[in-house]
Amino acid sequence: MSVPAQKPDGNWLRLAHDSTRDLWCDMPQVADWLTTVRQTLPRIGLMVRHMRPSLHLPDVASIDRALLESLKIEVVIWDVDGTLMPRHGHGVAEPFRDAFRDIVAAPGLRHVILSNADEARYRELGSIFPEIPVLRAYTTPDGVVSRILLGGEDSWGAAKAQKYLSSGAQALRKPSVALIDAALVELDHP
Repeated sequence: MSVPAQKPDGNWLRLAHDSTRDLWCDMPQVADWLTTVRQTLPRIGLMVRHMRPSLHLPDVASIDRALLESLKIEVVIWDVDGTLMPRHGHGVAEPFRDAFRDIVAAPGLRHVILSNADEARYRELGSIFPEIPVLRAYTTPDGVVSRILLGGEDSWGAAKAQKYLSSGAQALRKPSVALIDAALVELDHP
């Protein structure tokens, strides 16, 4: 979360004050954080057991090619809403744009965006990020099935999408080990 030292114009919440400055956060970021907490709490035990962070960074702008190379990172699995942009935003938030572009352009890195949003937002993310696969995974009677949007093309096509969605396919919600596994399969990463 990017936190300016002086209150900018707009709707901001004062997070903290010390002897030298106030720390401010824009209200949409606070709402995004609270939504993430609400969605995560029911699955916190699973998340803690299976998805422990190996590195803590303040935000995406803290990531650069040198860090990725030093950690031998080969794949990046992106969360968008509430991470790269405010929830249901229409582009990468300004403080993260340069870092995001640099990471996406890094040679040898493979990327996928995870989405558990509704159908309209899933399609919108495909339009916002046409060069990066946007993945949804669903539980179906056939097991977990993945769906990719890339360059405006839906890997399922209209008929398959209609079949699965009308038969009750349920999108996996983050955090989800099965969703991460589906992303790793899409990235051809063991």
